[in-house]
Amino acid sequence: MALTDTLPSGSRSWRYRYRFNGKLEKVSLGHWQRYSLDDALTLRKAVLEEDRKDYLLIYADQAGAKLLAEGKVREALATDRALIALHPSDAMHHVQMSSALLRVGLGEQAQKEARLATTLDPKSSTAFSQLATALEYNNIGVFVGNGFDRQAAIEAYRKAKQLDPEDVGVRTNLALLYEHNSQGDRYAEDASLSNAIREYRELKDVDKSVATRYEDNLLYAMFYNRQCHVAARLCVAQP
Repeated sequence: MALTDTLPSGSRSWRYRYRFNGKLEKVSLGHWQRYSLDDALTLRKAVLEEDRKDYLLIYADQAGAKLLAEGKVREALATDRALIALHPSDAMHHVQMSSALLRVGLGEQAQKEARLATTLDPKSSTAFSQLATALEYNNIGVFVGNGFDRQAAIEAYRKAKQLDPEDVGVRTNLALLYEHNSQGDRYAEDASLSNAIREYRELKDVDKSVATRYEDNLLYAMFYNRQCHVAARLCVAQP
């Protein structure tokens, strides 16, 4: 299936979705404005003919993200604003802007752009994931800093998870957020460690090919949640 999606940087791209070993995977085919639907389908066919090799990743730089990486903040934000002016109802451009604003410490503005993205496209897991990420920062861009909206971030991650249950990045970020309380303290008494444990266990089932990567987080969450006996058994069971 060929469709438009966003890269981790926020750039909108054609992608081909498929299943491998029961898991949903994606291959980037190129920037959505650079290729027509027919071009994307031709690229998809070429990927399928690559003899089932490892992913063929074709990334196209998003101008604003590239400028930001070069330290040209003003130019980067101006580029993203120009895209929004051209396509004001395109949620992904607001996701890009939110990501850029967050990277330069403008937390409150980043949250506003992300909220607008979810309004424009209420079925976009990417938009809700970006909103959750922005809400993990306070108004001056400090991660889990004083005044960050933990509950709203959790709700946004839950919505993103509901829209795309197989996005392990969203589920991992939700589990990590559960490890913090509303003051940003990790493994605190009033953190949601039981919820974090449940998410890590589910992740091990969803992401079986790399299930061991969640073991340390799971063990720490269990330890601080006073499930030491269970954590000890898991440690013994590990090779």
